[in-house]
Amino acid sequence: MKTTVKQYISNNKDRGSYTSIFKHYYAKSEKKTPKEGDLYALLNIQAERDVNVERVAKFVWDSIVDGYLYSIAETTNESLKDSIKSGVEKVKNLIKHDKELEKTGIDVSFTIVLVKKEGIYVGLFGEGDVFSFKNNSLVNISNILKEKNA
Repeated sequence: MKTTVKQYISNNKDRGSYTSIFKHYYAKSEKKTPKEGDLYALLNIQAERDVNVERVAKFVWDSIVDGYLYSIAETTNESLKDSIKSGVEKVKNLIKHDKELEKTGIDVSFTIVLVKKEGIYVGLFGEGDVFSFKNNSLVNISNILKEKNA
């Protein structure tokens, strides 16, 4: 089966919407911790007012990476959950310290993929969907994660 990959992310000219892919490669990281694995994220942020959403995205991504790398959890699943919590906490803090954002809010969603030797882990926050193509059928991983309360 031939697989084609293209980038379909385009950001609006206004500063109220931003979508990007972020990557953290363990082998190239200056932050050496026992938490191995490469992290990837598709992050989408939208705000009603003129906010530097690109900067917000970077803050959230940095919190996600640090949340995983410095998690004291024993398992990979729990460490990935800690990373999601860190990203969400960063958004809450940014809103709490900005009176305008407190009024209008900000929409954030992200999908995190952690690639380790033993397998791939997926974490979702917001309204993201993840699909896998296996044995000639499409599997909605998002629904499975929601059913398992993951």
